[in-house]
Amino acid sequence: MGAKLFFSGFYRLYDYWEMLVLISIFVVLINSLYSLVIRKKLTFFDLRIILFSLILNYIFFVIGLFIYLSNIILLYNNSKHLTIIKQDYFLLQITPHLFNLFAAILINVGWSLQKVSKNDLKKSIRIFVFFLLSFLILIRRYI
Repeated sequence: MGAKLFFSGFYRLYDYWEMLVLISIFVVLINSLYSLVIRKKLTFFDLRIILFSLILNYIFFVIGLFIYLSNIILLYNNSKHLTIIKQDYFLLQITPHLFNLFAAILINVGWSLQKVSKNDLKKSIRIFVFFLLSFLILIRRYI
């Protein structure tokens, strides 16, 4: 199996995983907005959706970091200094991966703050605000 085929699979995985993360964060946003408007108590199912979205976001960050680091390693281990893809490609810049990490940290902070809170309204507000910020950070490529 060639390196181009190997990396094309990882790029496809990265793109699909990004859509999965955006959809999961959007579902959490809709769910928390619904909880805010209706003043519904957060159930265990709601908290599982939030935790699932957090896990998906961290896996997304790890996949992107793997793509970035493996191409750098291949660049410097190759005697002809050939890369698998062009260096101006968006995934090879460090900024999208730092933004992904920042979005994951924001989701983690929102999750931690909602666990501390006793009031259901505060939980919903904190989840909505932090997930909205992370959603805006992740969707910046498409706007």
